[in-house]
Amino acid sequence: MTVNVYSTNYSGQWYAALPEAKVSHVIDILSDVPSASFSIPQDSPGADQIGGWEREIQIREIIEDEGVNEIVFQGPVVSEQGDQNECTFECEGVLSHFGTRIIDNATLLYTSIEQRAIAMALIDYAQDPGTPAQANRDFNVSGATFAGTTHIRSRKYEREEHANILDLLKEFPTLDDGFEFDIVITPDGGRFFTPHYPKKGTTLTDLKLEYVEGDGQLSFKYRRDYKRQLTHVYVTGGSNGTIKFEQNFEDVPSSGLYGVRQEVISDGSQSDLTWLLDKGKREVSLRKKPIFVPDITLPRHPKDYRRLIKTGDYVPLNIQRGRVNITEPRRVLQKKWNVEANTVELTLAEVA
Repeated sequence: MTVNVYSTNYSGQWYAALPEAKVSHVIDILSDVPSASFSIPQDSPGADQIGGWEREIQIREIIEDEGVNEIVFQGPVVSEQGDQNECTFECEGVLSHFGTRIIDNATLLYTSIEQRAIAMALIDYAQDPGTPAQANRDFNVSGATFAGTTHIRSRKYEREEHANILDLLKEFPTLDDGFEFDIVITPDGGRFFTPHYPKKGTTLTDLKLEYVEGDGQLSFKYRRDYKRQLTHVYVTGGSNGTIKFEQNFEDVPSSGLYGVRQEVISDGSQSDLTWLLDKGKREVSLRKKPIFVPDITLPRHPKDYRRLIKTGDYVPLNIQRGRVNITEPRRVLQKKWNVEANTVELTLAEVA
């Protein structure tokens, strides 16, 4: 296995190879911004070709005997620290560019259209040099093709609120019957905003993960959160005169089991009541039980879990150890590749 690092432009064309770069980790997160970290000596070849937002870092893994030469990360450097000997760079994926764009010069109104089309329109708006008339907006991100109808929605993004484009995109996975997404990097330099409906990922029935005490393979840690549990939510939106738009949703069986647990969530100036209700349903479905999230660590041999498992996949999991009893599929929220140890850490969620 070899890990190669390059400084590139937005099309994946190399400015320089970074032969002495040492990658610490690469993290993929479901419907969120990937990240990576690497370090190099201060006087390393190619170090002067590393930029911030204006350039990107590409990380490839090469497995010679399997014919693999794969892009595992692409995106800009967002922070740097170092001393007289070494510098370390924190990077974020291509999606992070959209965290630096806002609704700036005009209110955007989308009425009764397919929800993925709204997201695609936001991707185009963020990069369009004509709205507003402004050069240097292109991130070389296109929309992937999609078919069929998922959910018809309406959305109004007020100019004066200057909402962040990335924040608006990340709203869609929080909705009941929403969709998930990522940016797919292709070998020819293409970058495609790709929606997944109803969910990203597949069920990996032939890839059962099991904790066996003392075998040195799967290890785990976990966190269990009772405080964030929720059985009844109010989702508030905007106003029209004296009328305040809001919806509420309760999972009555969960309230009967745990007692009513309430919270209010604000969704800015949103006036679409269906949108507000869908957001409430989704939030309760995720939080109606105590939130229990295990993190498991696996070696990449004899099975290459970095390549076999993707965020969004469902993996059968069996852990029987004291207070941790899991005999059901779990969904991969996050995948972290620890490069030096060559292990994979998976953060797993209950299947709502």
